[in-house]
Amino acid sequence: MGRKLPLAGRRLKMKRWAIFILCALFLGSGCALKQNQTGNQAPPKQTEVSVPTRDGRLETLDLLNTGDKLLASYATFFDQTKTNRVHNIQLSSEAINGHVLNVGEVFSFNQVVGKRTPQRGYLPAPEIVKGEYTEGIGGGVCQTSSTLYNAADAAGLRIIERVSHSHVVTYVPKGRDATVSWKEPDFKFQNQLNVPIRIAAKTQNGRITVAIYAPAHVNALRRKVAAPPTTLPEIIRVTPDEPMSLDPKKIKRELQNPLRIPQ
Repeated sequence: MGRKLPLAGRRLKMKRWAIFILCALFLGSGCALKQNQTGNQAPPKQTEVSVPTRDGRLETLDLLNTGDKLLASYATFFDQTKTNRVHNIQLSSEAINGHVLNVGEVFSFNQVVGKRTPQRGYLPAPEIVKGEYTEGIGGGVCQTSSTLYNAADAAGLRIIERVSHSHVVTYVPKGRDATVSWKEPDFKFQNQLNVPIRIAAKTQNGRITVAIYAPAHVNALRRKVAAPPTTLPEIIRVTPDEPMSLDPKKIKRELQNPLRIPQ
């Protein structure tokens, strides 16, 4: 027969088993996001995500030290020479990185990222406001929200609120953007899964990548979304046309026979 544990030892062992059973019954898979806090679990593995590069190759990007399952990821490109815009993208991506969304909770981009002000580190950069191109504090943040939208949509999460820009943007396919401004419009989505999820975001090599993680055994209905453009729009410089000489006879003929518009 095996050696009997002292009474205190048996109680400790039973307590550990009770905690484990309660966790499995009532918290379910959500425990996976909170493990490793006791020091008794194995250290999490480095999670790697394959993201496209501008020449079409796939590049491995380390995003987050976690033992969770990758539901979906999405990456978009930006011009690294636009330093203020890049700074705003980095700052807003850091604000959403590591955010945990509990079961049934709604993610609000404006609430999580906060107001884009100089006091909070945001810089002036080009943006679209009410259909017009202008320069404003926090320009570029919409690329973060649009990248997050595509990752959340690909992960099968419930999109609650999304508004497209009044002009087509170049960093995502047409109709796949999510414009944000303080306090509206906002970008919101809900975690309708039965487990918590975690958001990871990183900027690297002219690219922002957003990934959505969940406990390893979750079943999610992923969606297929259009891939992002892998090239930046070229700036084409043109020379204005020279003034054309007008034919007086043609002008007279058109004045005598004006275009008639049907009533």
